[in-house]
Amino acid sequence: GLPGLAPAWPQVHPGTGDLYLLAGGEIVEIRMPVAIETARWPVPGSEPASGMAVTPDDRVALTRPEGGRVTLHTLQGEEIGTISLDGAGPLAVAADVDGGLHTLVHPVVPDGPALLVFDQDGAGVAAYSADELGAPPPPHGTWPWGLTVSEAGVAFSTADGHFKIRRILGTAVDTLVGAGTQDRFEPRDSSGDAVAAEHLRLTTTPAGELVVLDALDGRVIAMDDHGTRVIGPAPLRAVDVASTDDLFVLTTRDGELIQYLHGAARPTWQAPCDCDLGGRLAVTDDTVAVTWPRVHPVG
Repeated sequence: GLPGLAPAWPQVHPGTGDLYLLAGGEIVEIRMPVAIETARWPVPGSEPASGMAVTPDDRVALTRPEGGRVTLHTLQGEEIGTISLDGAGPLAVAADVDGGLHTLVHPVVPDGPALLVFDQDGAGVAAYSADELGAPPPPHGTWPWGLTVSEAGVAFSTADGHFKIRRILGTAVDTLVGAGTQDRFEPRDSSGDAVAAEHLRLTTTPAGELVVLDALDGRVIAMDDHGTRVIGPAPLRAVDVASTDDLFVLTTRDGELIQYLHGAARPTWQAPCDCDLGGRLAVTDDTVAVTWPRVHPVG
């Protein structure tokens, strides 16, 4: 079995067709088409890797968000090089047919490069801003970014309200799917018919962002005039959300409080709250207030 819940980043070796998985802090090699595990090695160093690419010349590229870089390794895990992204945070990496790398990044400044292109030796050969890509700057959060490169061009996903898949071919940028997305929240006229969605809960932050708990989709989303971003996960059993500018708290129908920092994948703490009908919430930076439906008081 694979470590962790699921592979974070599967990649196919362009030459051999073997499968490589980034999962649970390890790289797993699967020999194809027989689907037999043939190697497994831990991601080198203490810095976590968030994405991976396998090049035709037998190198593995790993994105390192904490250090703002891409590290290069042999197929056995030995580190053989590093590419600095000059402060930009890597989101996804993909290899081209010549062994060069394309890296989707959080721009250092809003109009800075969002896609960086490097040759086989790690030298920068091109940089595209979000505007040149016809996309908004990638927001911070936990969107599952996608990036792939082929002779037909470069395709990548962006999160501007919903997903779009765009392709770069030369100087042209085409939207392949995702037309008609809405990248900002607009209040609906309350005179129209509306149907309540039990899995959705709304709140606002002190700064005025709209925060949406979507338990059915397993995430908490923040919306403002600049667009939409995922600020954290949510279990299906979540029933209410309250948020400050930096953190949010959930209650669950089985009587638990869970707190996340915005953008974090793991909770900072979770505790029983005796609110097994799903207490309602209010939160400040240092206090959480929750109702206890069975006994009526507020704790």
